[in-house]
Amino acid sequence: MKKFSVTAKAYSDTTAADLLAEKCAKAGIELSKIKIKNLMKQGACWTKSAKPERIRKAKYEIKRGQTIKLYVDPNIAEFDMSTVECLHETHHYGVYYKPAGLLCQGTKYGDEYTIIREIHKRTGREPFLIHRLDKETAGVMMIAYTKKAARAFSQQIKNHKIQKTYQAEVKGKPEKAKRLESVIDGKNAILEYEVKKYLEKTALVEVNLITGRKHQIRIQFTELGFPVMGDPRYGKGNVNDTGLALIASKLVFDDPWRSGNLVTIEVPQDKRLF
Repeated sequence: MKKFSVTAKAYSDTTAADLLAEKCAKAGIELSKIKIKNLMKQGACWTKSAKPERIRKAKYEIKRGQTIKLYVDPNIAEFDMSTVECLHETHHYGVYYKPAGLLCQGTKYGDEYTIIREIHKRTGREPFLIHRLDKETAGVMMIAYTKKAARAFSQQIKNHKIQKTYQAEVKGKPEKAKRLESVIDGKNAILEYEVKKYLEKTALVEVNLITGRKHQIRIQFTELGFPVMGDPRYGKGNVNDTGLALIASKLVFDDPWRSGNLVTIEVPQDKRLF
């Protein structure tokens, strides 16, 4: 089913849900008021302004002359958010396990099934992304709970002070260990890997990510001729039945509030590739 949007302008003071329901009724759009309220809760309603803001409350007051917009994507599937696990937490930040298939943050169509929204609901605090994982990639993610923590960890990322380790299964048999350097989107991309085990037609590798470019591991191993198994976007002949065989397995970082205290967080054993 196709995505669509509903734009509604208020000609008198009203509520967001009433305005959208009236607009849908007049336009012959089959969206019940209950469905509209659910979409609003899921973060799909926005003010139409220079700086759009999400409207989640059905009774949000809309003044005469204001315009709001509801974005509808019928293809968004429910996700079992109980599979998001907190692995380590302090007052300033948390490290979480993000399962494969879950977005880090939302879009204009909503943010209900994202790790950032889930953490906000659990903690009641505004979370800040320090780094991202692809939707298809499972693994450890650091989330800051304060702007101060976000700045501190962002600086560590910038200075390559946070060690990010991945596990992957790649097609073929690459050489035992190698440093890969290339350019992705005009920026240097560097990683180092070591083969941990050769299988019949694939290899299990551990990757130390030096830089953090979008899809970096997936792109660089494809360029090398050994694409990640199960990758829906990169490589040929690397289809499998279990999805992308790539996991962010470990984070090592310095806790800014305990200077010199290196913290190591790994995914649970049952979620690792090896």
